[in-house]
Amino acid sequence: MGITGYGHERFFEGNIKLQKTWAKLIRAYLNIQNPNKNYSANDVENFQANSWGRKTSNNCLLDIFPLPSPSASQWLYDEWCDLDILQSRDIYKNTLKDKRIKALRRRILVHTPKVVIFYGIDKEYLRIWERVSEVKFNSMNNYKIFKNRSIYFSQKGKTLFVVTNPVLYGTISIGIVQENLYITAIRHILLDKTFIFLRETS
Repeated sequence: MGITGYGHERFFEGNIKLQKTWAKLIRAYLNIQNPNKNYSANDVENFQANSWGRKTSNNCLLDIFPLPSPSASQWLYDEWCDLDILQSRDIYKNTLKDKRIKALRRRILVHTPKVVIFYGIDKEYLRIWERVSEVKFNSMNNYKIFKNRSIYFSQKGKTLFVVTNPVLYGTISIGIVQENLYITAIRHILLDKTFIFLRETS
């Protein structure tokens, strides 16, 4: 069914509705591609509809824990099915974590993206991102703070790994992010950019 299944058609077909999380990432992505252009909401909508997470695009969207939830405090799957793995969020995450980390690490090694952006910066997920990337995000040399929010980045081989907060793009103008963090990324990226966005869903 792909990315347009399971009720996601409204984000890709007809009267396009911007998905809030994606829109922020898309705007950051477009500014990396062309820092001198002011992208409109229509530009973001067109990119989301035609080039976001597609098989033919140079970006990829992945979740470390793919099952969605209305919020971090809600877990409904135990009400919907009797599978042991879904009887609590902790069971689900503990069962899948090692397998998902290995699978995502393997994809990165195979495809060698220019940039991997990890979306979620609390201690639990920071440790997971370190295992996926096999780099450490605890050095002052790869740590920056914008408006009291942290950004980590580290280069390994041909891939630049960035860890940021989902709230970041909503609280800081993309110009500041572009000028500081992403100008660093641009220096490490060739014209054939490939991006992977990893989130902390569930």
